[in-house]
Amino acid sequence: VVLTRDEDRLVGLDERTAIANHNQAELFVSIHMNAASRATAHGAETYFLSADATDDAARTLAALENRASNGENLVATVEGEVRNLDLVLWDLAQNQYLAEPSALAEGMQRHMNELTGTRDRGVRQAPFRVLMGATMPAILIEAGFISNPEEEARFKGDAYKDKDGNVRLNVTKSS
Repeated sequence: VVLTRDEDRLVGLDERTAIANHNQAELFVSIHMNAASRATAHGAETYFLSADATDDAARTLAALENRASNGENLVATVEGEVRNLDLVLWDLAQNQYLAEPSALAEGMQRHMNELTGTRDRGVRQAPFRVLMGATMPAILIEAGFISNPEEEARFKGDAYKDKDGNVRLNVTKSS
């Protein structure tokens, strides 16, 4: 396991993927905490990269997360939606490998829900900048909502942080 940081500091979205590529990682997992304007929003969800988001909520979340990229290489589409030219090109080149991150996302989501007992918000696709450029299967996990007081308290508790799931996933590499 290679962590992108071991202290409380900002690491750019592109730099996180570069760290995984530089270390020739077999998979890339970006773990995030979600937030919402409704304090009742709760649960975990897992994403894999796609130029087209599964739904409006996934598209909105990706756009919010991508703002950290400082807008580099962004172009506007006819619909006014912000798209990343790098993502479109990467998506075309990587279409043959969609089964790996999809299977990884499904397995991680299922295991996380079983282990933590959190609400299953499902697996979705979205154009997350942090997943672009990964040369291995890559997923983004939204582990829960820090804007929900109950989930925030659970995240802070030692019992939750110390859960040992011994994650074992069978992700078959494409040939």
